[in-house]
Amino acid sequence: MLTKQQNDSLLEKFKKTQTFKYFYSTLLRFDESLNCFVATEKWRDKEAELLTAAWWMFAEVTENQVVYKGFEQAYSEIFSPIIKQPYPRLENSDYKYIEIDQGWKLWQAAKAIPEGFVLVPVKEIKEWYLDDSENIYREDPYWLCDVPIGEVLEVEHRVSYELDQDPVFAAIQWDEVNGDIGYYETFKSKEEAEKVAAHCKAMKESQESSHAN
Repeated sequence: MLTKQQNDSLLEKFKKTQTFKYFYSTLLRFDESLNCFVATEKWRDKEAELLTAAWWMFAEVTENQVVYKGFEQAYSEIFSPIIKQPYPRLENSDYKYIEIDQGWKLWQAAKAIPEGFVLVPVKEIKEWYLDDSENIYREDPYWLCDVPIGEVLEVEHRVSYELDQDPVFAAIQWDEVNGDIGYYETFKSKEEAEKVAAHCKAMKESQESSHAN
């Protein structure tokens, strides 16, 4: 969705096109509230409709180009693909290469996140292919090299996402109930883990000292 400033800028560009010059007359004006052209005389209604249709198509195509360009720039900065921009797309507007198309679909989903939800950063995206011979998914579909020339093989496909998360800190804790070394525990902060580790060490040394006496 374009802002008013972007829409106004786009309208000025549209007014410089041959399409606008062909249909426009002083009997037509642009209605900002309706985002369309209207005629000041009834007999000019048809020209207003045609000019509005051309304007909407111009705006839609331009807006899509802006969105695609923004995505491709972001994708290029993150993944540095060897493919140069603009990335090739199919007739249905999907990207030709599946990795880029998956990134595009994630980009679109991010633009429509419902209220109350948040995005989490993805560290790595992995693709998995079902090896029917062993009924397991593999990251390297090496067997696809054996697909007969001229034939198409349908392959079940999965995608996994590795989330980029902060590290945790592990330490052995002291079992207060049994008075002995307990199991490990993980903590979000290093400081908290160090306190538990120091307490366990101190209790163990105290126990060994008392046994020695």
